[in-house]
Amino acid sequence: MKEFLINSENLLNKEALRFLREDSAEDLIPCRWIRFNDKIKLAYFEEGYTSLTTVIRSMTLEQLCEIGTRLLKLVLRLENTELLTPENLTLDTDSIYIGEDHSLHCIYVPVELPEESLLNPIYIKRIYAILEEMCEAVSEGADIWRRMEYEKANNPGGWKELVGILDDPYAETSNMIYLKGINTPTEVVFQVGQEEFLIGSDRNSVDGFIAAENEISPVHARIFWDENGFSVMDMDSAGGTYVNDQRIDPMTKVRFGFGSILRFAEYTFSVE
Repeated sequence: MKEFLINSENLLNKEALRFLREDSAEDLIPCRWIRFNDKIKLAYFEEGYTSLTTVIRSMTLEQLCEIGTRLLKLVLRLENTELLTPENLTLDTDSIYIGEDHSLHCIYVPVELPEESLLNPIYIKRIYAILEEMCEAVSEGADIWRRMEYEKANNPGGWKELVGILDDPYAETSNMIYLKGINTPTEVVFQVGQEEFLIGSDRNSVDGFIAAENEISPVHARIFWDENGFSVMDMDSAGGTYVNDQRIDPMTKVRFGFGSILRFAEYTFSVE
């Protein structure tokens, strides 16, 4: 049994509690409560389930993708209902439970949250942390997390796109790389999966925009892909383009691959 202690009965969301007591949602563990020393104790009986922490290393990629999909669909449902909110989910692998049939069961704490918690939804960061941990649990998960990290940087909270990735974990990505900004002004991840990809500070002229017009030229560099792999060309930029800390000559293609480090002026990207 998992328990939570609430300081006052006034903090309880009685409608949400009633919903949970009536076993109305199969993916939310039923909640019971009692008064305990002038406080409220919430109890969740997780018998018959196993925590995700316990089984995560023994699950296959397909099983983890199935669990991740169910978690994201639960969050999507809560984001679109008035009675329950995703902010009240207890989002850690110790509090997410798996049934023998790989069904998902989560803990929802039915309390009234302060308004500032709703304006700053921490649950989004926690969901990404859980998904990353799941991907790290299997050797094939690195590529899935690369694809998810791109969506995280460019469309945070875009759960439907992540469901699409989990539904097709073996999608062919041999002609695709991700450039992950290490010291960029804002979090930047570029998905490069086309024959030519322009990088620069002119948003209207490039595919990969870096918001640093004082350091990055409008069209700073061009990335190419062909049957032999990827290469980069500096477009005669002021700040230069570097491959593994070596400045390359302008208008000259230089090969690079997974694990390389690219730098455009002072901004560094890892190739993943």
